[in-house]
This record gives sequence, structure tokens and C-alpha cells, in this order.
Amino acid sequence: MRYAVRNTIILGVLWLLVVAAGFFYERHRAQELLRLRKRENQVKERLAEVSGYLAIYENAQKTLRQFQERWQDRPRVLMAQDDPGRTFAYLNDILDVPEAFITFDFTFVGRVDSTQYSQNTYTLSGEGDFRNLAHFVWYIEHGQPFYAVANMDIHGIPAVLTPDLEYDRDQVQFNMTFRAYFSPNSHVQDTLFALDEVPPLLASNPFRPLITDDLPVNTKGLFEVDGARLRGVGYRKAFLVDKGGKLHVLQEGDAVFLGTLRRVDQAQNRVEFVLDKGGIVETVALEVQLQEEKE
Repeated sequence: MRYAVRNTIILGVLWLLVVAAGFFYERHRAQELLRLRKRENQVKERLAEVSGYLAIYENAQKTLRQFQERWQDRPRVLMAQDDPGRTFAYLNDILDVPEAFITFDFTFVGRVDSTQYSQNTYTLSGEGDFRNLAHFVWYIEHGQPFYAVANMDIHGIPAVLTPDLEYDRDQVQFNMTFRAYFSPNSHVQDTLFALDEVPPLLASNPFRPLITDDLPVNTKGLFEVDGARLRGVGYRKAFLVDKGGKLHVLQEGDAVFLGTLRRVDQAQNRVEFVLDKGGIVETVALEVQLQEEKE
């Protein structure tokens, strides 16, 4: 009987060891599977972002082709004569378009005559909003009178704080040389040209810095993620406390200061925000701190 009892005990201990090993093994597998699923979700999110960038690139290429086609088909008229007064009056007509208003100094450089046509050269030196400048140049290049920009030098102006407490980074300084082409053999005399027939240009500002320390002021009183704590989550809903101790209830897609609440993960007691911090786009995650809640 003693041998039987001893064998039973040994078998029992071995069985317990096998069960314990199996338990810890399965627990490790479950944790590893959870980690892999999180990684899979992150990869899917990155793929979705890349797909979005590709779509933006394709749309930009399509827009570029459309602009190139318009540039090739633009109507041009060779005037019978040109002088600084006529050209300055035409530039003033362009400035009457609100989206093309800039300020500049106008200078007549000189005239060159050839056998088939003549050209007057002018310079402009001034400043303005980059998009307005882009529209202004577009009207010169695509208007009916035969003007052409020969060269241009553009510099960004340091950002200034507007009355709305936001930084204006779209102001630029420029120096431009352009020419007016005309021919005494032309039958086109002075006439009015309809600027509204010129296709508009949608331009972004390449002189705006991609990354900057000048963050806007939270004038709208939006929820600030910095220093906030997550207190609880529900279905697509998050309960958060800001650094001042005020409770906020946000839903997926709600705007926050510098970004949006992108995701509420009820299973993981976790939320994710996408924030644009001066050109650096970050994903910031907050989790419910159980230990902090118990305290």
C-alpha cells in the first residue's frame, strides 16, 4: 500500500505540474495572440493611411493634367500697341478681383522691337497672400492680352499673429519680371477683357513651413489631450478629465484641440487621438488606469 500511495502522490504531482505548465502556456499564447491582433490593427490603420495618401496623389496628378490642358488651350490676343499706362490699367483690373489682390511697385524697364512683334518689359515688387499672388500670376498668364512672366523670386514672410490669435503663414514677398507682346500689324485695338472667363487657380502655399513651433491658441475652448486622463469608455463614447479636472464626454470623430478623437476601444478601455502639432501628426493613446481608480 505504501508503494501505491507513493506512486499515486508522484502521479498527482506530475499531473499538477503538467496542468500548471499547460495553463501558463495557454495564457502566454493568449497574450501573444492579443499582441499580434493589436499589431494587425495597427498595420491595417497604416495601410488605410497609405491608401489615403495615394488617393490624394492621384487626385493631384489629375488636377495637374487638367491645368496643363487649360494652359495649352488658353486664348491669347496680340495687341496692336502697348504702353505702361495700358498695362498698369490692366493690372488694376486684375486687382479688382478679391482673390487676386496684392500690393506692389510697378516699373517700366524698356522696349525691344523685332521684325514680327515688339515687347515691353515690366517689373513688379511687392507682397501679399500667396494664394492671391498665384491667382494674380494666373490672370497674367491666362488672360487674353499676351503677357508672359519671364522670372519671379518669392520669399516667405515670418508668421505674424492675426487679431484672431492665429498665425498667418501665407504672406510672401516677391519680385517679378513680365513682358507684354504686341504688333503694329495686329488689328486688335484697346478693348475690355472679361477676367471672369479666366479659369481660377486653387493653390497651396509651398512657403508655409511643414513643421513649426507656432501652435494656434485654443480660442474655441476645445478639449485638450495634453495632461488629460481617461476615466471610462462606452460604446463609441469616452469619459475624460482634462488637466483642470473638468469632465468631458466625447464621441468618435469629435474635434479636440489640434485634432480629433479617432477611435474608442471599449474592449481595451482605450482611446486614440490624432493630433497635428505644428505639422507633426501624432497618434496619442489614453487608457483607463485601474490602479489610479482604486486609489
